[in-house]
Amino acid sequence: MTVNPLMTRERVVIPPRKPPTKAEKIKAWNDANGICELCGKPVPPAGEGVEYDHREMRGITGDDSADNLRPVHPACHGEKTAKHDAPRMAKAKRQEKLTQAKDKSKRSRLRPPPGTRYDWSRGRYVRD
Repeated sequence: MTVNPLMTRERVVIPPRKPPTKAEKIKAWNDANGICELCGKPVPPAGEGVEYDHREMRGITGDDSADNLRPVHPACHGEKTAKHDAPRMAKAKRQEKLTQAKDKSKRSRLRPPPGTRYDWSRGRYVRD
């Protein structure tokens, strides 16, 4: 069972991206039997007609292993990235910002003017 990084308070540190090696591409292509996992049509083993996509978003999980790669057509990859990955990544970034904001002190930064006190009957600050 994998842990959903969106549900943890710990930040996932993503190492710099490395392009998949030829061996990783061959393994991913063989695992998928040469079929695009997004549309179900055959993809070529190499060249411009194939791209390698991460099953679980690398930007969230940090998983750059060969088991997380799959061969897809460039058009399918672009559509998946635009419709699925980009909104999900934006949501993850928003949630991370909210998590960081909750850790900060909730005390107001506003201070009463010097030489004043709050008069509850008037509902405002008055000079001493």
